[in-house]
Amino acid sequence: MQQRSCQSLAKEAELQKTTLEPFFAGNYGKGPQWRAQHCQQTAAFAGDYPRQPMKYCQIDEIISLQPGEKLVAQRTLRPGEDYLQDHFPRFPVMPGVMMLEALHQAAIWLVRTGDNFRSPLVLLREARSVKFGDFLSPGETLQITAQAIKSDGRLTTVKATAEKAGRVTVSARLILEQCESGDPEYLGTDDDIRTRIRAQFTKLFGELPGNSKQL
Repeated sequence: MQQRSCQSLAKEAELQKTTLEPFFAGNYGKGPQWRAQHCQQTAAFAGDYPRQPMKYCQIDEIISLQPGEKLVAQRTLRPGEDYLQDHFPRFPVMPGVMMLEALHQAAIWLVRTGDNFRSPLVLLREARSVKFGDFLSPGETLQITAQAIKSDGRLTTVKATAEKAGRVTVSARLILEQCESGDPEYLGTDDDIRTRIRAQFTKLFGELPGNSKQL
């Protein structure tokens, strides 16, 4: 797909009478001149990278891990990620729902490692007190922290935050439930899920240490 210039994108946005202009100016005090410069810098930066398909895994690496207690991870937004062409044409940033998904995935791995992958399914039951504090632009890195603060039977409440350069970009309290598939035991569904999930964790982040508390 041919890459469009900042000038053509700006003309298109003006024709569409985009509603993003007052939002950015009103909330962050950044005027049109700043955004034009930002677009040019980002386009030049992204031009050095091939376009990449949307990635579902929102964690690049786990920095430290206390299984079932606390997990710290990182996620870097790469300039070539496909959706940045549309979100937004003149102001490419990581969608808020994807930043929240990064918290969700960190919380899931925290819970899964806490019982050594014995629970086939870990489901999000509720997201509370979700707050967004800043954008994440291409080339910037989120540091994600997920910490278990309450356990009640199969339910675990996780306090999760993501920061860039010490500033909070998103935070939430997530309530997760550990459960089984509900399939008959003879089908082996739960055992199959456990095997696949452990293999996925190993492929993405390496082996879970046996006795060590740090990854």
